Amino acid sequence: MKITVLFRRAVPIVCLPLCVCAEGVAGARAAEKDGAEAQFRRGVMLLDACDDGAKAYEAAGWIRKAADAGHLPAQCQMGLLHLDGLGVRKDDGKAARWFERAAKGGHREAQFRYGEMLRDGRGVAKNIREAVVWIGKAAETGHVAAQCQMGLFFMTGLGVDRDEDKAVEWLEKAARQNHAQAQYNLGLYHARFSDKESIRLALKWLNEAAKQDYADAEYNLAKLYLNPHHPACKEQGAGRRAIQLLRLAAVQGHVGAKKMLEELGCDVPQPPIGTDELRQREAATLIHNAAF
Repeated sequence: MKITVLFRRAVPIVCLPLCVCAEGVAGARAAEKDGAEAQFRRGVMLLDACDDGAKAYEAAGWIRKAADAGHLPAQCQMGLLHLDGLGVRKDDGKAARWFERAAKGGHREAQFRYGEMLRDGRGVAKNIREAVVWIGKAAETGHVAAQCQMGLFFMTGLGVDRDEDKAVEWLEKAARQNHAQAQYNLGLYHARFSDKESIRLALKWLNEAAKQDYADAEYNLAKLYLNPHHPACKEQGAGRRAIQLLRLAAVQGHVGAKKMLEELGCDVPQPPIGTDELRQREAATLIHNAAF
């Protein structure tokens, strides 16, 4: 986690704490005076600079003030904080309740998050049909991840009548906005067919997802390049490209890619040390972004 170094040379010891204290008091007074939006912004600012539990707790306190005043992004943020246990006790039930409050107020990220909780039965009783309703509301307003999820609902018939045309329509909306999971699932869908246009679309969307280091896309694209019955296998450098894709997926821990590399007699790369820890820290630092 990034920690800003304010001074590199010796300074009078009393200057830094007095300055920081004055700035903090002034910011707190302004937030108290200016209402929910200022309180939320102050909480987010503290969350950005979060390098210890005390700051996370303070950040959550300001965000809670705004949320209690009916500030929708703050209510959604409280849900995210309870999901992660950042500045508050980790509690899926409280997360679901905050998401529900913001969702009913029309906050699209909260609608999507609440729908996910209903879909998975996390912190709330599982209700797939209700999940479809809330995720659908978010998707209709342009929420990209929600659009992808609606595509998956229609593709699998989960909570809705199975409809591949509607599934492709939703997935394409998300894929055109560079959503890797939507691109991957579109690629898989078109890979089921053998006509030239389907083959072109399968390779196009799997390649688009692979460009974003989507491990499943890299693995399945590699399989097409290695399949002697698929036109992709005839492309120049197909084998070399397949190995490259498998290595990229393996570095991310993809079990299938590791196994295929072993079967091909290739070295299996290992994930960099500390990769998981780094991703967790980045997620904690940037968790507020989804609330806006």
